[in-house]
Amino acid sequence: MSTSGSPIKKGQLLARISVPEYIEQAARDAAAVEQNKFKVKQMEARVVATQAEAKASHAMIATAEADLQSRQAFRVYREKVLERMRS
Repeated sequence: MSTSGSPIKKGQLLARISVPEYIEQAARDAAAVEQNKFKVKQMEARVVATQAEAKASHAMIATAEADLQSRQAFRVYREKVLERMRS
């Protein structure tokens, strides 16, 4: 390394700069990136789970609607049977 006022040669190290706070910040930032990647994977898993729940809910609605139609048809049938019995 060169001292003040002395001649220098091509490629010679002029100064060494140490900034530990930037090195520490870079390490913290890298850890934050990894943590956020993990959070993204968690959110993606939640999206998949929520989509599956929505699909199951739609199936339950379809089942309930079919059950309602069945019960309404049975009620109409029983009313017709009752009407025939009264006649």
